[in-house]
Amino acid sequence: MKGLPMIWGNPDLAITKLLEFTNHFYLLVEEKSTGTGALELLVDRYSGLVKSSPTTAWNAQYGRNQMGQGMMGRGMMGGQSQPQPQPQAQPQRQMAVSPERATELAQQFLARQLPGTALGEAWSLPGYYTLTINRDGRLFTLLSVNGLTGQVWLQSWHGGLIAEQAVP
Repeated sequence: MKGLPMIWGNPDLAITKLLEFTNHFYLLVEEKSTGTGALELLVDRYSGLVKSSPTTAWNAQYGRNQMGQGMMGRGMMGGQSQPQPQPQAQPQRQMAVSPERATELAQQFLARQLPGTALGEAWSLPGYYTLTINRDGRLFTLLSVNGLTGQVWLQSWHGGLIAEQAVP
Protein backbone atom coordinates (compact mmCIF):
# COMPACT_ATOMS: atom_id res chain seq x y z
CA MET A 1 0.00 0.00 0.00
CA LYS A 2 2.98 2.34 0.36
CA GLY A 3 3.02 3.00 -3.37
CA LEU A 4 -0.70 3.67 -3.58
CA PRO A 5 -0.50 7.49 -3.62
CA MET A 6 2.15 7.30 -6.35
CA ILE A 7 -0.42 5.55 -8.54
CA TRP A 8 -2.56 8.68 -8.27
CA GLY A 9 0.28 10.72 -9.71
CA ASN A 10 0.82 12.78 -6.57
CA PRO A 11 4.24 11.95 -5.09
CA ASP A 12 3.60 14.38 -2.21
CA LEU A 13 1.06 12.00 -0.62
CA ALA A 14 2.20 9.29 1.79
CA ILE A 15 0.34 6.77 3.94
CA THR A 16 1.35 7.40 7.55
CA LYS A 17 -1.12 5.37 9.60
CA LEU A 18 -2.77 2.00 9.04
CA LEU A 19 -5.58 0.74 11.24
CA GLU A 20 -7.08 -2.69 10.70
CA PHE A 21 -10.75 -2.81 11.66
CA THR A 22 -13.20 -5.68 11.30
CA ASN A 23 -14.98 -3.92 8.40
CA HIS A 24 -11.95 -2.63 6.44
CA PHE A 25 -8.50 -1.08 6.68
CA TYR A 26 -8.25 2.64 7.46
CA LEU A 27 -5.41 4.71 5.97
CA LEU A 28 -4.35 8.18 7.03
CA VAL A 29 -2.64 9.92 4.10
CA GLU A 30 -0.45 12.98 4.71
CA GLU A 31 1.31 15.50 2.51
CA LYS A 32 5.06 14.93 2.73
CA SER A 33 5.82 18.59 2.03
CA THR A 34 3.70 19.93 4.91
CA GLY A 35 3.51 16.96 7.28
CA THR A 36 -0.23 17.56 7.64
CA GLY A 37 -3.11 15.23 6.99
CA ALA A 38 -4.48 15.14 3.45
CA LEU A 39 -7.25 12.55 3.51
CA GLU A 40 -8.58 9.34 5.01
CA LEU A 41 -9.14 6.22 2.90
CA LEU A 42 -10.78 2.86 3.48
CA VAL A 43 -9.55 -0.38 1.89
CA ASP A 44 -11.97 -3.28 1.60
CA ARG A 45 -10.39 -6.15 3.50
CA TYR A 46 -11.51 -8.74 0.94
CA SER A 47 -11.29 -7.07 -2.48
CA GLY A 48 -8.55 -4.54 -1.74
CA LEU A 49 -10.71 -1.83 -3.33
CA VAL A 50 -9.75 1.64 -2.10
CA LYS A 51 -12.64 3.96 -1.25
CA SER A 52 -12.79 7.42 0.17
CA SER A 53 -13.93 7.69 3.76
CA PRO A 54 -17.32 9.31 4.45
CA THR A 55 -15.34 12.19 6.01
CA THR A 56 -14.29 13.08 2.47
CA ALA A 57 -17.53 15.07 2.38
CA TRP A 58 -15.85 17.54 4.77
CA ASN A 59 -12.43 17.54 3.09
CA ALA A 60 -11.87 21.06 1.72
CA GLN A 61 -8.85 20.12 -0.40
CA TYR A 62 -9.10 16.47 -1.43
CA GLY A 63 -12.88 16.14 -1.08
CA ARG A 64 -15.38 14.27 -3.22
CA ASN A 65 -15.66 17.03 -5.80
CA GLN A 66 -11.89 16.99 -6.26
CA MET A 67 -11.98 13.20 -6.67
CA GLY A 68 -14.73 13.21 -9.28
CA GLN A 69 -17.26 11.70 -6.93
CA GLY A 70 -20.73 12.86 -6.21
CA MET A 71 -23.17 11.74 -3.57
CA MET A 72 -23.43 8.21 -5.01
CA GLY A 73 -19.73 7.76 -5.74
CA ARG A 74 -17.95 7.61 -9.07
CA GLY A 75 -19.96 6.60 -12.11
CA MET A 76 -23.47 5.29 -12.47
CA MET A 77 -24.91 3.79 -9.29
CA GLY A 78 -21.69 4.38 -7.33
CA GLY A 79 -19.32 2.45 -9.61
CA GLN A 80 -16.18 0.81 -8.30
CA SER A 81 -13.50 3.10 -9.77
CA GLN A 82 -10.54 4.02 -7.61
CA PRO A 83 -10.49 7.55 -6.14
CA GLN A 84 -7.72 9.74 -7.47
CA PRO A 85 -7.24 12.64 -5.05
CA GLN A 86 -5.74 15.78 -6.46
CA PRO A 87 -5.64 19.08 -4.62
CA GLN A 88 -8.15 21.68 -5.69
CA ALA A 89 -6.97 24.71 -7.61
CA GLN A 90 -8.24 27.33 -5.17
CA PRO A 91 -6.49 27.85 -1.84
CA GLN A 92 -7.78 26.00 1.20
CA ARG A 93 -10.14 27.95 3.45
CA GLN A 94 -8.99 28.68 6.97
CA MET A 95 -10.80 26.57 9.57
CA ALA A 96 -12.98 28.57 11.97
CA VAL A 97 -12.69 25.89 14.66
CA SER A 98 -9.27 25.77 16.34
CA PRO A 99 -7.62 22.47 17.26
CA GLU A 100 -8.27 23.29 20.92
CA ARG A 101 -11.97 23.95 20.30
CA ALA A 102 -12.26 20.75 18.23
CA THR A 103 -10.81 18.83 21.18
CA GLU A 104 -13.32 20.47 23.56
CA LEU A 105 -16.24 19.60 21.27
CA ALA A 106 -15.02 16.02 20.91
CA GLN A 107 -14.63 15.70 24.68
CA GLN A 108 -18.16 17.02 25.27
CA PHE A 109 -19.48 14.49 22.76
CA LEU A 110 -17.66 11.63 24.49
CA ALA A 111 -18.96 12.67 27.91
CA ARG A 112 -22.55 12.53 26.58
CA GLN A 113 -22.40 9.62 24.15
CA LEU A 114 -19.46 7.40 25.12
CA PRO A 115 -18.73 7.76 28.84
CA GLY A 116 -15.65 5.88 29.94
CA THR A 117 -13.73 6.75 26.78
CA ALA A 118 -10.94 9.29 26.29
CA LEU A 119 -9.41 11.19 23.41
CA GLY A 120 -6.07 10.08 22.02
CA GLU A 121 -4.22 11.34 18.95
CA ALA A 122 -5.57 14.18 16.83
CA TRP A 123 -4.95 14.84 13.14
CA SER A 124 -5.70 18.03 11.25
CA LEU A 125 -7.02 17.46 7.74
CA PRO A 126 -8.25 20.05 5.21
CA GLY A 127 -11.59 21.24 6.62
CA TYR A 128 -11.81 18.97 9.67
CA TYR A 129 -10.02 17.16 12.47
CA THR A 130 -10.00 13.43 13.23
CA LEU A 131 -9.32 12.24 16.76
CA THR A 132 -8.79 8.75 18.11
CA ILE A 133 -11.04 7.52 20.89
CA ASN A 134 -9.54 5.19 23.48
CA ARG A 135 -11.35 2.75 25.75
CA ASP A 136 -9.48 0.96 28.54
CA GLY A 137 -6.23 2.56 27.32
CA ARG A 138 -6.56 1.12 23.81
CA LEU A 139 -7.68 2.69 20.54
CA PHE A 140 -11.41 2.04 20.13
CA THR A 141 -12.60 4.12 17.17
CA LEU A 142 -12.35 7.54 15.50
CA LEU A 143 -14.33 10.74 15.62
CA SER A 144 -14.18 13.83 13.38
CA VAL A 145 -14.97 17.49 14.03
CA ASN A 146 -15.90 19.82 11.17
CA GLY A 147 -13.42 22.72 11.02
CA LEU A 148 -16.05 25.23 9.88
CA THR A 149 -19.16 24.29 11.89
CA GLY A 150 -17.85 22.30 14.86
CA GLN A 151 -20.21 19.41 14.04
CA VAL A 152 -19.02 16.14 15.59
CA TRP A 153 -19.23 12.92 13.58
CA LEU A 154 -18.53 9.56 15.20
CA GLN A 155 -16.90 7.28 12.63
CA SER A 156 -19.16 4.34 13.43
CA TRP A 157 -18.56 2.51 10.14
CA HIS A 158 -15.24 0.87 11.07
CA GLY A 159 -16.24 -2.01 13.33
CA GLY A 160 -13.87 -3.26 16.01
CA LEU A 161 -10.15 -2.49 15.97
CA ILE A 162 -7.92 -5.48 15.22
CA ALA A 163 -4.48 -3.85 14.86
CA GLU A 164 -2.77 -0.47 14.61
CA GLN A 165 0.41 0.24 12.66
CA ALA A 166 2.44 3.36 11.96
CA VAL A 167 3.84 3.49 8.45
CA PRO A 168 7.36 4.96 8.24
